[in-house]
Amino acid sequence: MPRLRTTSGALAAAALVLVASPCAACGRTSSTTNATAASPRSPSSSVEPVLASAKREADRLIAAFPVPAGATRLNGQPPHGTALPPPGTGVQQDVVASTGWWRVTGSVADVLKGAAAHMPAGGIGFTSGVASRVPGGVSGSYFVYPARDLLRVRDVAIEMIQVGTDVVIRVDAIVAYAEPKPASGAIGRNATVVVASMVGHPGPGGTPGRVYGATITDPAKVLPVAALINAAPLALNTI
Repeated sequence: MPRLRTTSGALAAAALVLVASPCAACGRTSSTTNATAASPRSPSSSVEPVLASAKREADRLIAAFPVPAGATRLNGQPPHGTALPPPGTGVQQDVVASTGWWRVTGSVADVLKGAAAHMPAGGIGFTSGVASRVPGGVSGSYFVYPARDLLRVRDVAIEMIQVGTDVVIRVDAIVAYAEPKPASGAIGRNATVVVASMVGHPGPGGTPGRVYGATITDPAKVLPVAALINAAPLALNTI
């Protein structure tokens, strides 16, 4: 998605870089039974509360999964679990994930249909069958929930595989968060000029993204645009 750059002030004195919206669905993450951060860096003191909130949300999403009747919660990845890899995410840093495993008697088709029909309200679900080297293949659903404050990505991935008369279930909750915007990044109410530019992501081979810009000097527009920019979250760290 494009990035929004803004410069404001009587003589255009400050700069701020933002991302218009989050990216989701195809990179790397790490998953465990309880929510853990995929990023190797140490969070700053301003990020720690958001990180803690993201971990709680990931664990909450796992707890909200509608476990099929008669299913047994597993302590970790079972032998056939290697056929159910962790889902990817387009967010490279600032992401946490929590994973749950279950085993239940039945068919993948019936178990997946039942679970998908009883997922918590508010998510948009996508169901698909994925070819696998394991007999019976892997089927799954992916649910995307709306952003909430600084928690910009709230997704749940469900994967299932048939193992004899049983179904092995893997559920991953993926939560990506944006860093709190520093006070120094806000455009003040005395701003008289806003220079805004949309910066596209680099193209193939690292070619620079296109830049589209506008300089706003109309007093009736400067403050509304500044308010819009101030309200936007900082960028997610995307690929």
